[in-house]
Amino acid sequence: MKKISFVIPCYGSENTIKPVIEEIEKYVALRSEYDYEIICVNDTSPDNVIIVLKDIAAQNKKVKVVDLSRNFGKHSAVMAGFSIVKGDYVVCLDDDGQCPMDRLWDLLDPVISGGYDYSMAKYDKKKQSGFKNFGSAMNSLMSVILIDKPKEMNFSNFKAMKRFVVDEMVKYNNPYPYLEGLTLRTTRSIITVPMEERERIAGEGHFTLKKSLSLWMNGFTAFSVKPLRISTFMGTILT
Repeated sequence: MKKISFVIPCYGSENTIKPVIEEIEKYVALRSEYDYEIICVNDTSPDNVIIVLKDIAAQNKKVKVVDLSRNFGKHSAVMAGFSIVKGDYVVCLDDDGQCPMDRLWDLLDPVISGGYDYSMAKYDKKKQSGFKNFGSAMNSLMSVILIDKPKEMNFSNFKAMKRFVVDEMVKYNNPYPYLEGLTLRTTRSIITVPMEERERIAGEGHFTLKKSLSLWMNGFTAFSVKPLRISTFMGTILT
């Protein structure tokens, strides 16, 4: 029996994570030929999400909880989940209910069929703040320039991939993992699936300008030599 591993980074989601897990169970059950596991990674959330997660895991053996020692950031939390997955396919999603779980099999089918290594949701309109939209646009632009991301491709948090993609990504053992860079370094066999992002069940986003800048700088310097070439060039001119 094939197995699907769901990886959910958790931060500030004590009021949302339970319905997210319940929805996963609902839609996985539509295809009984697949087994599954749900890996929830607590990125040292300031609320009581770890208590909620441990309570769920005590009642449901398919739910596993990873409790990080400090706040490492979303990308590192995802990588921590990747390091223990057992499934043939891996699905990543958010903890706030925005990912349209009713489209799970539309997301997975291109990967299961063997046509693609990696599949992700494509949202025509992101239901987030103007600041976050600006940040996403800047991140996409810099990815095109520095790590050769195709212009028409926008990475999203709802994604599915073959196991070998995860196995390659977790070989990265340096600090500050950048998921887009690791993905593009592993495969270019990627498809986007049009769907509509939902409103959050509750709460608000936690991605600040400081976190965005830190992620961009760490990611781009780790996965591209272009920043080094630019600084070297500028240094030569100034001297």
